[in-house]
Amino acid sequence: MNNEEALKKTIKGVAVGGMTVRTILSIVFFFIGIFMVIVTVISFVHNSYYVETTATIVDVKKSGNTYIPIYEYTVDGKKVRGDGFPTSDRKEIVIGQQAVINYNSKDVTQFDIGSRNSAYIIFCVGIFLIVCTIIDVYDYVRLIRMKI
Repeated sequence: MNNEEALKKTIKGVAVGGMTVRTILSIVFFFIGIFMVIVTVISFVHNSYYVETTATIVDVKKSGNTYIPIYEYTVDGKKVRGDGFPTSDRKEIVIGQQAVINYNSKDVTQFDIGSRNSAYIIFCVGIFLIVCTIIDVYDYVRLIRMKI
């Protein structure tokens, strides 16, 4: 098989129901990228009134077989307390341990534990998938136009 035949075979790809695997994967990755971007944009808009701060575990509540850490943080000079995620292992909760939280500026008693960096990563991966798909489609069309 010479180079021209190998190139033709590469462009045609493996057909699955009339579509090449390359086409199917491009469509799948494109829509996964779109989904990731839409979900993170909605998350950013919905959580735009959340403010990041640091909270400290100051106490532990026991409820049945679970332990609930009590976080304390300061908003406008006032101390606010709230329940964290329950756990069955008391050793996971360390009094004095600090965590990054995001509290709701409209209701300071509502908060989420953790940074929002993962949302940025998901957004960037979504953009990457979309761009890769567009580049792949462009390359595919360019090869077809070469009339191989």
